[in-house]
Amino acid sequence: MRIRPCDMRAAWGRHRWLPLLLPQCRSVDQALVEFGWMQGLAPDNIVQGNAVQGNAVQGNIVQGNAVPGNTAARRLLRGCAARFRGVPLQYVLGSQPFGAAELVCRPGVLIPRWETEEWALKLARAIARYSSQQPLAQPLKLTLVDLCTGTGCVPIGIHDELARAPSLIKYTAVDVSPQAIDLCRLNVGRRAIEVKQVDVLRQDSPADIVGGLGPGRGLGLGRGPAIDILLCNPPYIPRKAFTRTTARSVRLYEPRLALIADKEFYKNLVDVWSQHTNSFVYEIGDSSQYEYVKQALDPSVWSVGLHIDSNGCPRAVYGYRNSIPSIAYIFEEFKQPRYV
Repeated sequence: MRIRPCDMRAAWGRHRWLPLLLPQCRSVDQALVEFGWMQGLAPDNIVQGNAVQGNAVQGNIVQGNAVPGNTAARRLLRGCAARFRGVPLQYVLGSQPFGAAELVCRPGVLIPRWETEEWALKLARAIARYSSQQPLAQPLKLTLVDLCTGTGCVPIGIHDELARAPSLIKYTAVDVSPQAIDLCRLNVGRRAIEVKQVDVLRQDSPADIVGGLGPGRGLGLGRGPAIDILLCNPPYIPRKAFTRTTARSVRLYEPRLALIADKEFYKNLVDVWSQHTNSFVYEIGDSSQYEYVKQALDPSVWSVGLHIDSNGCPRAVYGYRNSIPSIAYIFEEFKQPRYV
């Protein structure tokens, strides 16, 4: 879609740098919103001129052809120029909200998506619902492992959502990328989340993670798989579909390591990780990945379901062992639409 000349004129009338945002924003209103967010990174007096009257965001936009007068103004101009080139907004701002957390985002690490946030917080609320049913003297104990963690958004989001729940959850975040591990550690901060660098596709990779966990904490049996809930947002876009199905900014600026694959991670789940967990949630790109997992796992052992996101798209395959009532309860809650 081409940018209309009238939109270019309207953007220029607000601020001479605003037209730089139109190729990504497609409207003056959205460009104003992004410009306001980027101004939040700089002092209020970054440019000279008369403030435009309007809402809180537009009121911070200045009019005229002022020249950058200080470092903050130059930083704002660089941000607008980066957006013009298609750099994702989260990399320009350096952050992305996820649940209650504000996560640091850096190039080289996948940006958290709302679709991931939706199912992760839905699961957290299902865990909280189950936890609230337990006697106060017996807080819920679970072991939760997140593979391909990236920024650490999933375990951090669940951790923060359950901060007030009567639970004792052991969190582990795992990634193969050194950049992701460093960023995850930064985002985790003082939270009780262990971070490990492991190639999860290796056949022996579970030993690097579950060795110190002991049996699943939700079992209360002193035996069985070490992980209660295994989570993963793996690469799932087939290479042949990558150019056709992704935005230009994604192709140019986000790490392909975190994006391109087909069924490798789902096969790895079935062949390797399913032996070490009592349940799982894996994000998917299409229903064929769900069908693969469902057909590959023994239905006498596993119940497997499909999570549909609020846009009506297949978004995650989940499964749980039929023999564990506590885990089954959580996932029965996870199925409910009230948690979306």
